[in-house]
Amino acid sequence: MKDKKIAIYRKQGGAWELICSSKLWAHYRQLSGKEVFAARTAGFTDEVAFTVNWHKDITPGVHIIFRDTIYEATRVDDFEGYKKDLRLTCKHVPYATLSDYPPAG
Repeated sequence: MKDKKIAIYRKQGGAWELICSSKLWAHYRQLSGKEVFAARTAGFTDEVAFTVNWHKDITPGVHIIFRDTIYEATRVDDFEGYKKDLRLTCKHVPYATLSDYPPAG
């Protein structure tokens, strides 16, 4: 169930900009220990996953703000190419601050 609101940003011309003019509905969950271990084996430091409605501009590297925490999407799964949902596997971005991003509506 997509019951959380998130803001998704992409870097454009050296500045972060919102992908959508308002926040998106998303499903949020912590990765299981098995998923974290598998990600680390593959060289990723993923911690959480979001599921959002499909959007053409959501790619690896976008930043997500949820509950005043900034995440970076390391992988984007489009569920076999269907344009319905996207699963974003993300890591925490400790060096970024909320002031780096314009406010979401």
